[in-house]
Parts: sequence; C-alpha cells; structure tokens
Amino acid sequence: MTITMLPIRIDRELATLVPRFLDNCRRDAGVLEKACAQFDLDTIRKIGHSLKGVGGGYGFAEITSIGATIEAAAKAGDTEAALTVVIAFKAFLKAVQVEYV
Repeated sequence: MTITMLPIRIDRELATLVPRFLDNCRRDAGVLEKACAQFDLDTIRKIGHSLKGVGGGYGFAEITSIGATIEAAAKAGDTEAALTVVIAFKAFLKAVQVEYV
C-alpha cells in the first residue's frame, strides 16, 4: 500500500478533536503492531474495522482506507500483510500535515 503524503485539509470545526484522534491512532498503531507479532487476528480485525469507520468522520479518507485494508488482512488470516499496512500507517501518522480550512 502506497501512501501519497499531501497536506490533509480538515474542517476548522474539528481542530479541537483532531489532535486527540491522531494520538489515538498512534496508540492503535502500536497495539496493532503488537497484535501482529502475537498473531492476534481478532484485535487486528477490530481495530482495523474501527479505523475504517472513524477515519472519514474526521476528514481522513486515508485512515478509512488503511483500516479497511487492515481489517481485510485480518479476515484473511494474514498478519504479515496487516503488519505491512500498520508500518505504512505509522509512517503516515508521522508525516501527516493537517491544514484547517
């Protein structure tokens, strides 16, 4: 999965919520990484599903896509594929630049 880094434009009304959301995503990425190492498909699937559901609500279509891919990997029993996406997710979270409009 390739992630193109561009500034993400987010509605100014979400400015107080987005930093906490991104912190939660960083926490989830760490949990996902551990779950992949432990072959914990249930945790991987649940967090992937959650990310898929909430990303767009905060203006992060990329996180929705990442969550869907992680969930699909877990459903397929492929922790290696899930880990690959988790690593990309962590890189996205480090590089994301939010612009409030």
